[in-house]
Amino acid sequence: MSDSTLKKPISQPPYHKTPIFIGLVALIGATITACAVAPSQPVAGGKPNILYIIADDLGYSDIGAFGGEISTPNLDKLVQSGRVLTNYHTSTVCAVTRSMLYSGTDHHLVGEGTMGPPNDERKGLPGYEGYLNNQALSVAELLQDGGYHTYIAGKWHLGSNLNAPENKSPDQWGFERSFTLLGGATKNHFGHDSADAKIYTENGRFVSIPATDANGQPWYDANVYAQKLISNIDENIKDGKPFAAFATFTTPHWPLQVPEPWLSQYKGVYDVGYEAIRNKR
Repeated sequence: MSDSTLKKPISQPPYHKTPIFIGLVALIGATITACAVAPSQPVAGGKPNILYIIADDLGYSDIGAFGGEISTPNLDKLVQSGRVLTNYHTSTVCAVTRSMLYSGTDHHLVGEGTMGPPNDERKGLPGYEGYLNNQALSVAELLQDGGYHTYIAGKWHLGSNLNAPENKSPDQWGFERSFTLLGGATKNHFGHDSADAKIYTENGRFVSIPATDANGQPWYDANVYAQKLISNIDENIKDGKPFAAFATFTTPHWPLQVPEPWLSQYKGVYDVGYEAIRNKR
């Protein structure tokens, strides 16, 4: 895997399908979540391990536990053994929501008044920088100060314009280990980007992606993100410190690409059309 140093820091209705994302947070040993919680288990030092699972453009009822026809057994377990917040809201687009999720404050205060820098009369105004600014700390910085390991793998979308001098990549926002897609989407979830495409970073450095993942299987970004987080967690799991891991999947954001055997599993399921699926859910 080749790399080069970065030059600059870098509740909706059940069947709503605008660009939103559902946040699942599993706190092992705690009872607060954006959507669902894992059962309590003792953790060294009394601090829970935290796992954020973020799915981009996922409709509320896409998950099996909320009426979807898609098989999501692991997410269903979180729902069944945890808590569901029925008045949880996201913003209309992912970058705006992410800015609030990471900063804990209104998106206008931290540079994401809209998704990316606007081209209208708001251009250049405070709060519309189009990247996460320095008006707040990130949750990763606070967790790191609190003795946590902090990891992120997946989509970032809070600063991909490297021409902005204040732009910072995840490693500068308190993430101890990071492997991220800087922008809002990829052309291909199977990693068919050009070798010199500077879209992925690992621990603050641009990286090109290999043809296969850690298990020798063809690259598929969701699998790689999960493997990266597991590897980061395993690396330090015995040191007694709690971890906060952010799994920020790009899928099911476009392009809609599904690897086998899951693709064939749903052959014909959607032939009945949107209205029939909606009514069933």
